[in-house]
Amino acid sequence: MVFLEQLRDAASNTLRLPKFTLKPRKPKDDKDKDAKRPHSNDDAQPTAKKKKLPKRPDVMYLRDPKKKREEQAPKMKQKGRGPYKSHQEMTRSRSGV
Repeated sequence: MVFLEQLRDAASNTLRLPKFTLKPRKPKDDKDKDAKRPHSNDDAQPTAKKKKLPKRPDVMYLRDPKKKREEQAPKMKQKGRGPYKSHQEMTRSRSGV
């Protein structure tokens, strides 16, 4: 038998993994867990309160975008509407004729 394995290894010229077995698993002991816990979850009270996240300061929300837009309006480049006329221009040309 050993000779055949040696012959097979030499013929195939491949590496093989060593033979191994899994470690036997230990069963869980439910009795030990109950002994470690003095009380059940039903009667338990929370030992530590959850940490509250700090609130963001109100200063962040005092910015008024409408006021900021009005301040920047004179500095903004005026953009035309292209070849199309606005509603006001259309009404002016009709009333002038």
